[in-house]
Amino acid sequence: MKELYKIKEVDVRRVLGKSRLADYVINPYIGCLHGCIYCYAEYLTRKIYGVREEWGRYLYVKKNLTKVLERDIEKTKRGRVILSSLTDPFQERYPIDLGEVVEILLKNGFKVTILTKSAMIRDVYDVLSLNSGNEVGTTIVTLNEAWKKIEPGAIDPYLRLKTLGDAPSNVDTFLMIGPIIPYINTHEDFVRLLKMAKEMRVERIYLDKLRSKPGLLSKMMKFYREIGIEIRRNPFQDTDYFQRVKRDILRLATEMKLEVHALF
Repeated sequence: MKELYKIKEVDVRRVLGKSRLADYVINPYIGCLHGCIYCYAEYLTRKIYGVREEWGRYLYVKKNLTKVLERDIEKTKRGRVILSSLTDPFQERYPIDLGEVVEILLKNGFKVTILTKSAMIRDVYDVLSLNSGNEVGTTIVTLNEAWKKIEPGAIDPYLRLKTLGDAPSNVDTFLMIGPIIPYINTHEDFVRLLKMAKEMRVERIYLDKLRSKPGLLSKMMKFYREIGIEIRRNPFQDTDYFQRVKRDILRLATEMKLEVHALF
């Protein structure tokens, strides 16, 4: 019988790496059980680590994370650290003590950004609130039922937003709407999403579009077939769609007095 998930512990030599999203990044795991079909991390994880398992079905846990982190930061210039870029730092099937990781960073003068789709972020809110300048964010593609096929291992997007709304007052919050997937997002979808973001007092919103990566086109075409949408063109090349959506969201954001930044 084929195992549903492959989870194992591994030792690593470094945990603090350079990032384009912040000064540094910590990825507590290799792999991610959310299994989002669009995720760029699938391609990069294969490229960096040579993993050939099915995306969303494996998780390699960095068991010596805190020990290596304490060593790494001794020789690292202070800055902002994001958790995470190639995984979700909160994995319900194999949770680790991220509160300890955050505490080590804060005690050593680092600022922390956490990007997650998990409600487990609540477990570290108290630690994050010890210092100012820390932030938490989540990613949502859509509020309609398609999210269950797009992000099969993640929690309900409504719960993600409500979790942001519970953040301490001195912890900044942000929402990433994306990737915007052609023919899935609707005007009504964005209205609901932005209204709820405002209700949850989200301070910043970012937009990004679906971007092509090796192997992604075939996965997206299969997804469209499964939900009954007939596609006659490459969705990555539908520039008109992306621009219409961007104009729509920016107009709605202006009307709702929300801070929105488009990344395309």
